[in-house]
Amino acid sequence: MSVTRHWKWAVVTLALLIVTNAVTAVTAGWIVRDDAQAAAPTIVTGGDPLNTECMKDVVTANSVVAAGGAFELKILYSTRCNAAWAKVTRTDHAGFGNRITVTIFRRSEPQGESRQFADEHDVDSAYTMVIVRQDPTDRLCATGSATNGSTEVTVEPPICL
Repeated sequence: MSVTRHWKWAVVTLALLIVTNAVTAVTAGWIVRDDAQAAAPTIVTGGDPLNTECMKDVVTANSVVAAGGAFELKILYSTRCNAAWAKVTRTDHAGFGNRITVTIFRRSEPQGESRQFADEHDVDSAYTMVIVRQDPTDRLCATGSATNGSTEVTVEPPICL
């Protein structure tokens, strides 16, 4: 093989190496961008947490059983979404003909715009929409109530995370 032929193969090999590295870099960039977008769910305060990325890592951040055991109040939290919502589940199974309420709010502004509330009739469970935390010190609190006939049981004081 002549020296010229070696140089041609070297140039072709180098060109092929450059092209494959460029394709790999572009492909890796797309994958990283797609992963970053998947890791940052698009949910805002007032959004419904069901059928979102928030459900993938949801945990119970705080809970309490109301006096008399009528219902359980939970604050559910998603690190992935940096958001929380509250849920009331009747344990007395007396939903039909009765009402349950649940509220989640920022401790710093209990009646503020971000406050989320649900008021349901004839069900055993209800949940609020989410509040996205503004920073790690943003305290969120929840309260709930359930009626059984004319008797209403309320969680007071609120539970917080």
